Amino acid sequence: MNDEEQILQNYKNFYAYKIAGDTAGLDKILALDFTLTHMTGYVQSKAEWCEQIKSGQMKYYGYEIDDVKIGIQGDSATLIGRSKTDARIYGARHT
Repeated sequence: MNDEEQILQNYKNFYAYKIAGDTAGLDKILALDFTLTHMTGYVQSKAEWCEQIKSGQMKYYGYEIDDVKIGIQGDSATLIGRSKTDARIYGARHT
């Protein structure tokens, strides 16, 4: 598996872990300073987000990847992804 394939697989794992509620898996693949920016603009720390997944405040059901762009320069990589996520956030379920 080349670097680009590994990065894409990690992106897919990100979604698989969310759907499974596997916060230990998320913790392994996400940076210590990871933040999640919600559609509302609210920025959430990894610890807060994972706690809300554990408590059921955030539940993920499925996803569909629309577009992924991967860039690799030396030892650094970026991934910009666009997807639709089926999720229940704070009691409201939407895609």
